[in-house]
Amino acid sequence: MLIRQRISKIGILAAVFLAPALGGATEPVCQSVILILIAVLVALFPPERIDLPVAIAGGGLLGMAGLSFLPSGWFGTSDWRRAVTQAGIALPSTLTPQPWITLHAVILLVAGLLWYVWMTEQAWSAHNRRVLARGFCLGALGLAVLAIIAYYWDLNIPLWLRSERRFGPFPNRNQTGNFFAIPRYAPLIAPHPMTPIRTLRIDGSSPRQAIRFAARGKLTSPPSANAAAA
Repeated sequence: MLIRQRISKIGILAAVFLAPALGGATEPVCQSVILILIAVLVALFPPERIDLPVAIAGGGLLGMAGLSFLPSGWFGTSDWRRAVTQAGIALPSTLTPQPWITLHAVILLVAGLLWYVWMTEQAWSAHNRRVLARGFCLGALGLAVLAIIAYYWDLNIPLWLRSERRFGPFPNRNQTGNFFAIPRYAPLIAPHPMTPIRTLRIDGSSPRQAIRFAARGKLTSPPSANAAAA
């Protein structure tokens, strides 16, 4: 059990920080690294069960995504498809005009669903949650320091895209600001033990506390994107 928790913690922190460290994982090669890591974690420690509501919601999302690969003739001919065809541009017979891009998005959707199911199955003690929270905050601090150094010394970090303000690994400053703002919520979850989400019983006070905390953070903090870009 201890070995599983140790490997799980390393895998979670690796997945969380590889994405921003690899330039927001916008390139297919970087996304493949994240997908392989998620697949390894799920294969090593597969979820014991998938709750029916989660299975229904996930199946519904995949079903709606699958509609894109049905023949376009089943849905009639839209004006834009007719105009594109008349312009001499050949379109595939599927409803989506770019099935390879849609397939890529479906793969990412499947990975996201697997990650959600796997994470909700984890049961962490208060100590393990503090370790994860500290690891995340320290990692975010390291990326922030690296972003500041790269900004002031005009360094070109591999895989980091050139944003409009040249700050941070993400192509958009809002994404960078949002990532660096997440650690401020670590104190909310670090001190408390965690059970799998499917076993939680939410009382009336928990939603109110969460809403008050989020509202207080929004009202008393500057916009995260502006704070990061300042």
